Amino acid sequence: MRQSIKCVFRGLIFLLVVGISVELLVESYMFVDSKRKQEEPKPFYRWSFYTSQGQRLGNQRGMLKFMYHPQLAYVNFPNQRTKYFSINSEGFRGPEVEAKKVGERRIVVVGGSSAFGAGLMSDAETFEAKLGEKNKNVEVINAAVVGYKSAQELVFLVTKGMDLHPDLILAFDGSNDCWELDKEWPDVNGAYMIQDNLNYLDGFIYSNFFMRCVNIYRSILAKTIYYFHSREISDEKDSDNVGSLYAATYCANILKMDRLAKSYHANFICFLQPVKRLMYGREARVRERYLFSRAKEVFDRNNIKYVDLNLYKGLIKKEYFMDDVHLDARGNQIIADIIDRRLHKGDLL
Repeated sequence: MRQSIKCVFRGLIFLLVVGISVELLVESYMFVDSKRKQEEPKPFYRWSFYTSQGQRLGNQRGMLKFMYHPQLAYVNFPNQRTKYFSINSEGFRGPEVEAKKVGERRIVVVGGSSAFGAGLMSDAETFEAKLGEKNKNVEVINAAVVGYKSAQELVFLVTKGMDLHPDLILAFDGSNDCWELDKEWPDVNGAYMIQDNLNYLDGFIYSNFFMRCVNIYRSILAKTIYYFHSREISDEKDSDNVGSLYAATYCANILKMDRLAKSYHANFICFLQPVKRLMYGREARVRERYLFSRAKEVFDRNNIKYVDLNLYKGLIKKEYFMDDVHLDARGNQIIADIIDRRLHKGDLL
């Protein structure tokens, strides 16, 4: 009996040593890998999450700082300065927003990472900056945030965007609304991370003594659990039903943005962002093809101004894409030129 107890005890010690060794190896690998990647700007900037007091949270490490937000899940942390981008005190990319001058026209751009200009080498390479250079009496505010979907863009406009007194709301989006939240770019909107953290706190802090003891492994092996959990792939199938669900949500949000803009006597236009696999590949997902085609039908029926940039294959060349959705400086210049021509048709500003 005593010998059996010793064997069990040795086995537990062995498992503990192996577990701790694996945890240390995984943590070391994640640290080195994160250090290598976080300063690489292309094709997008790596990011980190922070509290409003500036305390870093979570395992993700990067130069772009996000701050948790009660209404939008997260926003750009204010007052950031790196060699690739700057974030002003309002959380917008670019210079500070001053009081609107008499006779000045103002455009507020909402969208995700493509509108934000992720992967570009400077603020001056964004299409917002280039558009502002073309129109000296027009202020273009880059209010885009990496990972934002149309729902967050809508909430931003309701809670803050319209207070900027825009003459034009410009939505540059579409692709993010096709994403699953649990795919290769996990938890881009922060919701799953917050839920996981709350679940962890409940199991490790707020439960009874027995459950707290049972959950100790989650603290000791935290990095290992995160590493393997973050690589789980959803088995959600790409189908017309899934595509219709994504498209319906996106179209409803764009309709609301248009109505909101009109209620504030502002104009609205949606630019369906260019997607490399839609323009040049044959592997576009069903939901992407469905969302973009369905959106145009809804926009036409409701008289919403829009431009499908995927139709500009001759101008937006394949080599301008850093990946499927992020354009380099040349691509952003083309986008600025297209938007500028559309603005000067006379019905937007």
